[in-house]
Amino acid sequence: MLIYILKSAACLAILLLFYKLFLEKENMHVFKRFYLLGSLLFALVVPAIVFTEYVEVAPVTSERVQEVVVTNLDPNIPPALESDVLDIAPLLWIVYFLGMLFFGIKFLKNLFQIFRRIRRNPKYKSSGFIQVLLQEKIPPHTFFKYIFLNKSKFESKEIPKEVLLHEETHARERHSLDVVFIELLQVIFWVNPLIHFFKKAIKLNHEFLADRAVLDKDIDPVTYQNTLLSFLSSESAKKYQPTLPNAINYSSIKKRFTVMKSKTSKKSIVLRSFLLLPLLAILLAGFTETKIVPREIPTSATIIEIEVNSNGKIWLEDVPVQLNRLSGKLLAFFPEDSSANVVSVEINSEEAINLNFINEISEEIQKAGITDIIVFVEEVIMPEEEYKDNIEITSETVILKTNKMTFVETSTQGGATKEQVAEYNALAKKYNSMLEGDRFTIRMTDVERIEHLHGLMTEEQRSNAEPFPDFPEPPPPPEAPEEIEEEMIEMEREMERQELIMKEREVEMKELEHAMEEKEIDMARQERRMEEQETEKQERALGKQEPQTDFPAPPNLAYRVDQKPLSNKLKRLLDKFAEKRELYRNAVKDYLNHGKGNEDKIQDIYRNLLEVYDEYKVMANDEGVFAQAVPVFAPKVKKGEPSDIPPPPTPTFVSVPVTPEEATDRLREDLKSKNSNGEITEVPESPKRLTGSPPPPPPTPKSPLDHAIEMAKQGATFYYKKKKITSDEAIAILKKNKDLSMDISKTNGEKPIVKIDTHF
Repeated sequence: MLIYILKSAACLAILLLFYKLFLEKENMHVFKRFYLLGSLLFALVVPAIVFTEYVEVAPVTSERVQEVVVTNLDPNIPPALESDVLDIAPLLWIVYFLGMLFFGIKFLKNLFQIFRRIRRNPKYKSSGFIQVLLQEKIPPHTFFKYIFLNKSKFESKEIPKEVLLHEETHARERHSLDVVFIELLQVIFWVNPLIHFFKKAIKLNHEFLADRAVLDKDIDPVTYQNTLLSFLSSESAKKYQPTLPNAINYSSIKKRFTVMKSKTSKKSIVLRSFLLLPLLAILLAGFTETKIVPREIPTSATIIEIEVNSNGKIWLEDVPVQLNRLSGKLLAFFPEDSSANVVSVEINSEEAINLNFINEISEEIQKAGITDIIVFVEEVIMPEEEYKDNIEITSETVILKTNKMTFVETSTQGGATKEQVAEYNALAKKYNSMLEGDRFTIRMTDVERIEHLHGLMTEEQRSNAEPFPDFPEPPPPPEAPEEIEEEMIEMEREMERQELIMKEREVEMKELEHAMEEKEIDMARQERRMEEQETEKQERALGKQEPQTDFPAPPNLAYRVDQKPLSNKLKRLLDKFAEKRELYRNAVKDYLNHGKGNEDKIQDIYRNLLEVYDEYKVMANDEGVFAQAVPVFAPKVKKGEPSDIPPPPTPTFVSVPVTPEEATDRLREDLKSKNSNGEITEVPESPKRLTGSPPPPPPTPKSPLDHAIEMAKQGATFYYKKKKITSDEAIAILKKNKDLSMDISKTNGEKPIVKIDTHF
């Protein structure tokens, strides 16, 4: 970390020196703005860049192994003495974080001060900028789109337009973004003092940019300079001025006046820009790090792995092998042109292993002519006198890598015990005599046990013991029977059958969807029938509840018998009729109960109601709906007095063929003449003679409440506005609100489903 900070500081110093010498006083302010910001990023990134260079080296090989060298040992070596030097790294980190906390709090405090001024003072929006008027006598300054001005000077118009244009330039070009960025860098890299000098240079360049924008408006430089001097106030700036906004100050005014007079040619700009390229190349080469990584030249190498388990069993590439047959098996792994390849063997064991057994395996590997042997073992058991420290590694050494060494005394290192030798002799004699015959059975557990005991024995014990049985190679695993191929064919056939079943199910699903669509159509028809029944029930109920007054009762809606849906226009007429009828009823109630309104107004409301109803009857007849006629507004009759209004005439029937168009025209003519008494009869779809007496009226349909009680007896499921309720709750809701509609659906063998809502 320290090296990074030093490299970053040196890089910043060189870039800042270049800026002071070649760029600061030149009239190329936009280029300087990007140069300063880019220099900060360059100095922070370049020291962290690491270039990796790979160097190819020849691989190291070893010859035949005869000696054993033990590495990575841990024979209870005492720990090294600790250094007396005090580790000051934690202390330095504590100091760094404390400094970062200090500067971070300072940065947040400045932000809070600005936001508090914006929130507590009056603001005016002008040309996309927000002017914040302050009571403090401070120079104008800018933070993002907020321009802070003295309230008294602003209201008295004492702030020149040059100053406002200067501050608007700061806001328009978003100089506050640069300031916030450098402030955050100063919080993180506060240990680098050059960050502070870069901050001053960036803020000064912002003033250059704003001054140039003002002078480009053909404003006299001398007048503008005098205006700047008139707004300088060192005392007020120190007391009220925050560090984040761009503002006029004493320290930069002299340089600004000098730069205002300077002019930089295009040739000078190009020359100074090209001069920067070699500087950046030198810094990139000098402050980056190059890491050299050795990489072996790729060769055609063959690595053979040998595993040794706790029982002394040898596994070669996951295949069990006897020790006396190991060299022959290893030769099978050599490529044809062995002279152009490097062959190495790795012996691995996660259990404790005797050093004598390792030597025997190594000798057997040597018979195959392999020159590179490395042993990776968890624990090695060996006599202490055989351990040789500081053995020189030559081409004739074995590399033995172990995590633990167990030393035993020479007197106790007698190989296998008497019991183990006796066990070995018994097993070896058994299998030697068995192998002489034509038929024999070999148990793998006995083979592993014999190999383990043979590995524990010393050379003297082996010479006096039974010879190691010459076990034959285990038979190869049986080949997969031909039945597997037949099973695969059967599986493919089964998959084809499953695909056919899936296709049949898709067809069934489509048929089911079609049936569901038809069911939805049937349900829509039932809804229309329920609408008609509910409408008639409501109208009868409303007719029964009409008070006995001197005013006529409002007309009732027609009884629908056709199943086709109503048109949108007819639906709107029904809604309008219901609204007019409710208005008429309320007017009559207010007049009779509270004496509000007058009779003429009520009569006008009733006439408007009849006009809507007459229009409804014509359209209902066009759409094939039965509609009962209602008499026009009758004169008022007092209670208890006989009425001289004649009863409506008995409806007559036409005895000549009538088309639907002719019936509709006759009905319109009848309505125009205000002769609306009688009934609107159904218009037949084809010409037909009507003779005889009129048909009887249709039976009175059941009310929704009666339907609900009947459905409850059948165990139906009730829903009110898509929420499941009990039958008692449904009956209570219908008793309370008689304007509700009900939809009943029933499938064969299932209980009915009843939906209750305002409308469907």
